[in-house]
Amino acid sequence: MIFCGCCRGPYSLRGADRFVCSAHVTNGSCSNGRTIPREELERRVLAGLKDRMMAPDVVAEAMRAYAEETNRLNRERRSLAV
Repeated sequence: MIFCGCCRGPYSLRGADRFVCSAHVTNGSCSNGRTIPREELERRVLAGLKDRMMAPDVVAEAMRAYAEETNRLNRERRSLAV
């Protein structure tokens, strides 16, 4: 989901390859006529995800949560087997 920095309205795909503020295009209620190419937006999103998702604290928390859930499921299975 992409939102305009001026009016907070949604951005939408305009044509085959550019995103633009929907409010600017549909009714002119936003003065933001800036667009961004789809490929550039995708590049920025993927770079941000990579940076944030691979941060050491995020990875450590994911591993901790995974181990905790695995242990909980194992305890549950053992209690049902008895």
